[in-house]
Amino acid sequence: MRIGGYRIDICPIYLSVDHLFETFMYHEPKKGKEYKQIIEDWIEENKNKYDEAIT
Repeated sequence: MRIGGYRIDICPIYLSVDHLFETFMYHEPKKGKEYKQIIEDWIEENKNKYDEAIT
């Protein structure tokens, strides 16, 4: 869908939160606090998106 220029509102996370954090930290190790907040915010904002999409 991205190739066609469509916006994708549901971003699947295939990694656990810990692995996702480790991946971010690999690229910018000094921004750990910021990355944790980004991940937590995204999870909070999107926790019901999947349920809404399949209903």
